[in-house]
Amino acid sequence: MIEKHRSQPKGGYGSKRDVLLFLLPGMGAYAFIMLYPNLASIGFSLTKWHGYGSPEFIGLDNFYRLIMEDPAFSTAMLMVLRSLFMALFVMLPVAFILAFLLSRKVRGRKVFRFFYFLPMVVPAAVLGVMWKHMFTYNGVINYALGALGLDILAIPWLSTLGIVQWVVLVPDFWFGVCFYIIIFAAGLEGIPQRLYDAAAIDGANTWHELIHITLPSMRAVYVTGMILALPGALSTFIYPYALTQGGPIRSTYTLALWVFNNIYATPGASKPPDIGYGSAIALLHAFLGIAIGMVIWRFGRRNVVVG
Repeated sequence: MIEKHRSQPKGGYGSKRDVLLFLLPGMGAYAFIMLYPNLASIGFSLTKWHGYGSPEFIGLDNFYRLIMEDPAFSTAMLMVLRSLFMALFVMLPVAFILAFLLSRKVRGRKVFRFFYFLPMVVPAAVLGVMWKHMFTYNGVINYALGALGLDILAIPWLSTLGIVQWVVLVPDFWFGVCFYIIIFAAGLEGIPQRLYDAAAIDGANTWHELIHITLPSMRAVYVTGMILALPGALSTFIYPYALTQGGPIRSTYTLALWVFNNIYATPGASKPPDIGYGSAIALLHAFLGIAIGMVIWRFGRRNVVVG
């Protein structure tokens, strides 16, 4: 005897009501922690407010001030350009090349894994202190240069203008390379082996496999990596703060550090926090991220013929 299938009663287990009940706590926490502060910052950006008392509405004055009057604007934008260049045109290609070499099963593969997993398990603040001790004048790097007889190259890395702006990006570069090696290695593992077998039968060498199989197959993963690298490049904070706190002469001021120094007054600061101005900078930060992300996304959707 065949038992008839009984339809799930409306409102039973697995219904839309149950799904909403399961999602409600997470959605509520997300709205309170993420959505509300971001929406509130839009209103704060149009006011002059120090965190106490009533906000004073001043319209677009904060935006005029940060673009036209504040010298930190040009410094922060230059740091944005440096960070984007380092992330998109240096860090990601290096990570991809290393992931590709590791996929070839080179010697020392297991030892190398230790180094690219290390930043994942050590807190960023600890790594910031470590890099600061490496770059100080009496630090590890200058000591190594002296041991190699290259004392002429030993300089104060954290106080030399023109160099310190790139030095504060080195820890982020190291962390990013290690992180994206993992992503690219996973993407490379997902390429069907039959494609390489067919290419080998046709007489293709490693270079041909890279150009005609690996790169086209990894294009979506690489574009995803670019989009993931964008927030980190725009929000560089921990390492510049740990190494220089934005100095010398605010030459390593980043957007995130600029927001932090305006919203949070440090003990003994000569001026109170400026919530409205900091919110305006944060909105500029968000606008840049959305605009550049859309450009990368449009680039990733184009069909590129690799020949």
